[in-house]
Amino acid sequence: MKRIRAFFEKQGFFIMLAVCAGIIVASGLWARSLNTEVKEPLADVSTEYAQRLADAEKLKMVRPVPATPQGESAEGALLGFSGAAWLPTLARWGAHEALDLPADRDAPASAARDGTVTAAYRDRLWGGVVEIAHADGLVTRYSALRWPAQVKAGDTVRAGQAIGAVGVAEAESDAPHVHFAAWLNGVPIDPAPHIVN
Repeated sequence: MKRIRAFFEKQGFFIMLAVCAGIIVASGLWARSLNTEVKEPLADVSTEYAQRLADAEKLKMVRPVPATPQGESAEGALLGFSGAAWLPTLARWGAHEALDLPADRDAPASAARDGTVTAAYRDRLWGGVVEIAHADGLVTRYSALRWPAQVKAGDTVRAGQAIGAVGVAEAESDAPHVHFAAWLNGVPIDPAPHIVN
């Protein structure tokens, strides 16, 4: 036991120094391997995001309802695309990932682009709902329409073609409008910058 104690008293500093150096080197190698693993997915995500932005720049849409001056913001919507807003239809705060475009009751609501109707139904909260799949991974949805709609699932529509008439969502007392939502490759996008008229 005395020999061991004497050995560590003479050599203990160097042993501990070697152990610490080994830990530092091992930690550095481990951190480097993590850094390499993280860099690749981040590069893919930023490339995918850049592609998504480039795709969004190509998206041009027709305004789905005639413009009206009453109650509109500068963007022409009663309620715009936002991260947080009071949602009267749901009676709670949440993300408003759509535009509420004001229009006269019974005004025609039209397809924003050429596409195929993937769904047309009456919802307890949203009123009449029409969903259309377009080229380039774009999907648009029009809610708060009068029911029945003028189209059904499977119909092919052209940009500007009437798909229904403006109503009011069943759970709302708001002014007549169309709740206009869009997704690009499954990700909600703000339609406002893409509306050309």
